[in-house]
Amino acid sequence: MLMYGDDGFFYYDDNILDAAGAVAPPDAAGVWHFVAVTMTAAGRGKLYVDAQPAVTFATTSRPAPDGSLTLGMDMGPDGSPTDFFAGLVDEFRVFSISLTSAQLDSVRFSEGLG
Repeated sequence: MLMYGDDGFFYYDDNILDAAGAVAPPDAAGVWHFVAVTMTAAGRGKLYVDAQPAVTFATTSRPAPDGSLTLGMDMGPDGSPTDFFAGLVDEFRVFSISLTSAQLDSVRFSEGLG
């Protein structure tokens, strides 16, 4: 899950006990930001804010190719939705490869393409 709190952007999954977080830019509230997460096959992840690497982490989580993806909320222990994202999402994309910083920068400025 990728979320924004009062003090930053966070990524967590079932195998990260403490969220990987990046301090929010001073103008974070009320301003659009490009936020991305990349993950290598070896489980090394990076959280980017405005196309700049903000934090790295490791995980053993892998999405199932035929599984589902939840965006904008967490799932409680009983499987019910909780912790809803309070904001707007303009574009959301999933790639089958881990993009480089240069590729992310290209995606950042290709609004509505692809």
